[in-house]
Amino acid sequence: MWSYRLCILISVSLQIQQCLAPAHQRPEALNEVPTDPSKSYQERYTIFVQQKSESCFFLENMLVDYVLSIHYMVLSSSNGKQLDINMRIRDPENRMVIYQARKKEGHYVDYKVTKEGHYELCFNNKFSMYESKKVMWEVDVVGDEDTLESEEGVVLAANQTLQDYLTKADMVNKSIRKVRSALARSRHTAWWMGTKVAKDMERLETITSMIDKWSMAYSMLVCVVGVVQVMVLRRLFNAKPGTTHLNVRI
Repeated sequence: MWSYRLCILISVSLQIQQCLAPAHQRPEALNEVPTDPSKSYQERYTIFVQQKSESCFFLENMLVDYVLSIHYMVLSSSNGKQLDINMRIRDPENRMVIYQARKKEGHYVDYKVTKEGHYELCFNNKFSMYESKKVMWEVDVVGDEDTLESEEGVVLAANQTLQDYLTKADMVNKSIRKVRSALARSRHTAWWMGTKVAKDMERLETITSMIDKWSMAYSMLVCVVGVVQVMVLRRLFNAKPGTTHLNVRI
């Protein structure tokens, strides 16, 4: 009796501590991609989408002029054939940004955010009756390099003339854009190389499982046919001749 009361007191105290914990120590909500509005970021996830259902994620705190890129690939396959899935993105006003239907692998790159807020990304598998899908997807958000903080602007204006500042800023801006474009191409190539291995491994496992099943079925069929043949042959050799009633006279 006392041990039961002690367990109840411990569980209540743990719940109170969790409620009183600071916000940065509490667990994050499911299906949310944590972001920092002041930084660019790149994240990759692997999820399972069950049949007749969809899985949604929220890209939080998207600011105007941010550049959003989405890459995804279905890793699951059936009978050696890669499966497909639907993908859609909605803006903070619940308007459709992009919808891609029945794609095995898809990309939506260089989308410039026009409305600040949370964007919704969903993978839909409601059209599938029996197959669940394993999906690997990657989100890439690039901030706006043209926006400078106020303190940096004051320091630059105080240390150099406005003309020099504008000239150097334009040169730096062009260099940043070139570097960003090259990084986007390299990320796309790295994504393709990484997902190709995962896709081939999933397909290899599916084909291996299919070969094992059919090999076992054919082996059982050969054994059954052999047993039937042996039984038929034994019946042929075990046949007894019919007797005839003949009367012999001397």
